[in-house]
Amino acid sequence: MPIALVSVEWAVGQVRRRFDALDAARGGAVTPAAPLEILEQLLPLDANRRVESEAWLALVGNAHLGADLREQRREIDRLIRHVRGRVGNMQKSAVWCHMT
Repeated sequence: MPIALVSVEWAVGQVRRRFDALDAARGGAVTPAAPLEILEQLLPLDANRRVESEAWLALVGNAHLGADLREQRREIDRLIRHVRGRVGNMQKSAVWCHMT
């Protein structure tokens, strides 16, 4: 298995685990801080997240090289759409509306 593929699988797993931990800590409730907390998980704010970002960037640059990498790129795109959807739903919630 190409190292880029392994790296991206690791990065996706890390992001999903952080999202799950955030949900568990909030008990699934939407709080005023929730949208920012979720978006922060995708930013390279620490060493681990920088490695995740580097893996994603390597994948983006090489996804055209093989079917496995293209599929992994699609999985990353699905994860990003999922995050955007969650944040969008939070924006529509009463908690978010009271913040603005």
